[in-house]
Amino acid sequence: MKRIVIWIFVACVLLLLFIGSELYVVSRSNPNSRIVSSFPWPIACSLRGCITSKDWALQRSYDTAFAQKTSKMIPSESSTLTTILRRHLISHANLQSSITPQDAVKYRTAILHTTDIATIRPLGMSSFDQYDTTIILPFLQQEALMKQNNIPDTEILYKNLAHQRPIFLLLFHYHWNTDRGEVE
Repeated sequence: MKRIVIWIFVACVLLLLFIGSELYVVSRSNPNSRIVSSFPWPIACSLRGCITSKDWALQRSYDTAFAQKTSKMIPSESSTLTTILRRHLISHANLQSSITPQDAVKYRTAILHTTDIATIRPLGMSSFDQYDTTIILPFLQQEALMKQNNIPDTEILYKNLAHQRPIFLLLFHYHWNTDRGEVE
């Protein structure tokens, strides 16, 4: 009996630590803080899965590397969140024709003529597979969905997707605007 009480106590303490850590993470707005980027804390969820703090930190590193490479301003954290939430929406959209990783490779090599890994490393990408799945594949899915539904503009596309699939943003400092399909 005493062992059961101890196990219940330990489980409750661990649960409280986890809940406290999650509350700490969702109350922060910095994807680069150590606790936020060291563990995949859920920061936004839909019925198709969750986006984690690691996803946010990784996208933030891509945005930073791309901005430095192109001498542009680093996008805001809400813009980075918008990017990963939109990528989540597009990857779970109902496409009539499937877009495969092989399609991404064909697009990268035949259209973009990107065959040297040195061209994508400054963008924070370590492999073509990473580049294809992070950049090219969502772009091709977006274009296919726009063509399939006769949507002329990406803003209209993401507004429609945001209305079709609810997303619950768990970060206190941000709001998912379903009317615009972006984080504010």
